[in-house]
Amino acid sequence: MFEGRSWSGNERNCCFLNTGGDRWADVSAVSGFDFPDDARAVAVTDWDHDGDLDLWVNNRNAPRLRFLRNDVGQKNHFLAVRLQGVTCNRDAIGARVTVELSGKKPRKLHRTLYAGDAYQSQSTKWLMFGLGDHRQIKRTVVQWPDGRVETFDDLAADRRYRIVQGRGRAEMLPNQPRQLNLIASTPKLPPTTDAARIVLASRVPLPKVTYRAASGATVPLTFDGDGMTLLNLWAPWCRPCVAELTELVSAKNRLRAVGLRVIALNVEQLDDEAASSDAADRLLDRLKFPFTAATATTELVDCLEVVQRTVLDIKQPLPLPSSFLIDRDGRVVAIYRGPLKVDRLLRDAALLAIDNEKSRELAVPLRGRRLRPPARFDPLQIAMTFFEGGYLNAARRYLEQCLEIVEQKQPGAELMNPPQLNTMLGTMASDRGETALAAKHFAAAANWHFDRARSLHQAGNVAEALGEYRAALRLQPDLKSAMNNLAWILATDPNARIRNGDEALRLATRLCEATKHRRPTFLDTLAAAQAETGRYAAAVKTIDRAIELAKRAGRDDLLRQLQARRQKYQSGNPQRGEE
Repeated sequence: MFEGRSWSGNERNCCFLNTGGDRWADVSAVSGFDFPDDARAVAVTDWDHDGDLDLWVNNRNAPRLRFLRNDVGQKNHFLAVRLQGVTCNRDAIGARVTVELSGKKPRKLHRTLYAGDAYQSQSTKWLMFGLGDHRQIKRTVVQWPDGRVETFDDLAADRRYRIVQGRGRAEMLPNQPRQLNLIASTPKLPPTTDAARIVLASRVPLPKVTYRAASGATVPLTFDGDGMTLLNLWAPWCRPCVAELTELVSAKNRLRAVGLRVIALNVEQLDDEAASSDAADRLLDRLKFPFTAATATTELVDCLEVVQRTVLDIKQPLPLPSSFLIDRDGRVVAIYRGPLKVDRLLRDAALLAIDNEKSRELAVPLRGRRLRPPARFDPLQIAMTFFEGGYLNAARRYLEQCLEIVEQKQPGAELMNPPQLNTMLGTMASDRGETALAAKHFAAAANWHFDRARSLHQAGNVAEALGEYRAALRLQPDLKSAMNNLAWILATDPNARIRNGDEALRLATRLCEATKHRRPTFLDTLAAAQAETGRYAAAVKTIDRAIELAKRAGRDDLLRQLQARRQKYQSGNPQRGEE
């Protein structure tokens, strides 16, 4: 599904006519419905109020929306009903209406009101009944969603009615056909192009890569923190590439004025040790190329394709030319597929020089007002793309790079998820048999969850705090501080839905056994769990042991708390809501 291809198979839209019973005829062509659109959703409605149904069709590609007006001439009759609930939901979703027709061939018609009646679409909430040549309606029965039933005997054909639940009568609405002065048109699609400009709403760190300099030496790609960098992939046999390099050369003064450096990377010899080719050298000499010229490595191109694949969610090779705009902190700002224009590049460099909300607006294709903050891109997805593609070492290096950004509080650290980074690194280290390194990463992830749990608990968000404590224990089952705090909350929280005495008792028992019953604070938690489960005699005995240890340690503050709790347990009262 991520190969950048359509699953539609270029099928034309279809329309089928029921010829009676279970037989259908394909009338797609004669109906005018068989457009070669990649259609997704159909909404049915009497848009022009003439008694027959028209269609709105939503397509995946252009034209995104089609209106198909039903102008088939016929003299059949109809009935339109709009329901309004009172004791049920106002839109009467779930109501079922039965129309009984009289005459030589009496019959019953049924309609049910749905919320969402097709893929990604909601048709009209008017219930439309095609009566054929019937003019007489015997009765109309409405079964409301709450089970109440109403019957109406005075509805006429070719009319529209509003029925409000419980009023006992149907309100006839005037027939007012809409005058739609629509002119059928043939959509003119814009010319296709391979060129695209993608501005990232959230900048992601570029993986650490190397390239081959003109001397043949392998050089790490670095950023000096001053201005932006344009990485340009090209080849001497690519005519658009040559035209693009020529334009960059002609604009060298303007590019340098805004602090934009260019690194042109020749991709024609990815599997060769040579730094460049004679054709590339001659071309660059003829252009008097004033920027850095080098040769791309296979690793570099693979990394850039992984970034593109992750950002765009499609797996396609990078076209030539392709360019990546990188900010001074080594983060990808924009991707240019195909030839870029210098004027566009200069405008982007100026607007994207500062990482703020204004620069993120460039990532939105249409103007508008936000209903919520823009989604943040998680760089962890790039590591996962490396991992899924079999680039295990590249995935590990990128995770370590992201963790370094977090630890050094570099720009972009707010996008990172430290426990996930450490967990993935720990898992990879464990798979390699590096148990000490794995334990280090798992412990770091567990400590992060523990610190977050304490903060949430102090802020009064107990439910989330429990989740974080459990996450810490999944990573480090013997993390005593997390075990103790979790057991205490489960034993003493004022909210009965939060408390779980049995679980608290299991945790506290295991904790005290692991510390040989020598930690008064852990014994305090065990006593609280015993009291919560009704074991008051055991709770008094446990708290006495904690009091004895507190006295020996000279911890007067803890001693007073333990003595107060002992009185509660001796009186048959559990501990509630206090640390």
